[in-house]
Amino acid sequence: RGPFFPLVLQELHLTDTSGSWLFSVTSLLSFIASYSCRWLIPLAGSMRVLRGSLFFMGLGFLGLGLGGNYISVLVASGVLGIGQGIGSVAQHVLIQESSPESHWRRLFSGLH
Repeated sequence: RGPFFPLVLQELHLTDTSGSWLFSVTSLLSFIASYSCRWLIPLAGSMRVLRGSLFFMGLGFLGLGLGGNYISVLVASGVLGIGQGIGSVAQHVLIQESSPESHWRRLFSGLH
């Protein structure tokens, strides 16, 4: 959660329990979205999927910033998680598709 978690809770007037849902929703949907890449990437291609993930992450961040109530912030957290999950898989696939195998170790370590 990081050092800013208490500040986020204070700013949004949330309890520890309701604040932890922000992270739980993001993580759960990120996991589901990353698993769905096994169908998305063959259909649309890894570059298009990566662009879509960046769109979802931007939309999620926008929603977090403009969220007027708790439910809208949870939905924005979910959209952000979808973008993060898809993006992480698409980046790995792009490295495998677009670079020589001799460079993979350096490129993958750069992602992590």
